[in-house]
Amino acid sequence: MGHPGSLQSLAGQPADRAARRRLPPHHPPPALRAGDSADPCRFLFLGSTDPAAPSGERPQHTLHLPTFRLGKCPVSGREYTAFVKDRKDHPAPQGWFNREPPPDHQDQPVTDVSWYDALAYCDWLSRQTDRRYTLPSEAEWERAWGQSGIQDLLGGVQQWTRSLWGTQPQQPDFGYPYYPADGREVTDPAKLPVQARLVHRGGSFKSPPADLRCTARGNALPESKIAWRGLRVVMHLEEPK
Repeated sequence: MGHPGSLQSLAGQPADRAARRRLPPHHPPPALRAGDSADPCRFLFLGSTDPAAPSGERPQHTLHLPTFRLGKCPVSGREYTAFVKDRKDHPAPQGWFNREPPPDHQDQPVTDVSWYDALAYCDWLSRQTDRRYTLPSEAEWERAWGQSGIQDLLGGVQQWTRSLWGTQPQQPDFGYPYYPADGREVTDPAKLPVQARLVHRGGSFKSPPADLRCTARGNALPESKIAWRGLRVVMHLEEPK
């Protein structure tokens, strides 16, 4: 698994030292990858062209996204430790002792976190750094797919997104084309519809090969916690429309 690194600017300049100083010692924010372009109207070919792909992944279509930066790696146990030690009211993941993961899991992706836990971590990180972090949309996650600048998108741990799937696990209520303004993107737990399921991306080390594709969409209930699902953060350089 890739190790988290320092916060990088869009143009690759040095990290924001002031943002770093606000974090607890020895716990830098997750490394962020700049997009291929600073153009605020970047486009994505979202979805699959394979006629055999699940219907929820089709049709492939273009989508414009605001400029954003996605975590280079999933949030690590070390990074999540800073959160649960600062937020004493928030439970630590299963298997942790004294609010710390096993020693050999410090730099591995944190797992056994619910969607609510993931959003709480993003909110905490935002307050620590005076930057707006949240979970990526599934479109932002797919846009980051590539050969450089980002690690462990597939086959490590599933990664929560802020995108709604619907209420039925087999068929999405929110299909394609993807419309960010149709209510499918949720960052406030109070606004989550009853019985809603959230999209997770990336597959995991337990996934069959069919699920290890950049267009594959998984889903789960927001309260679910499993040993092969974690999170990755996104920071927006402009507000999503």
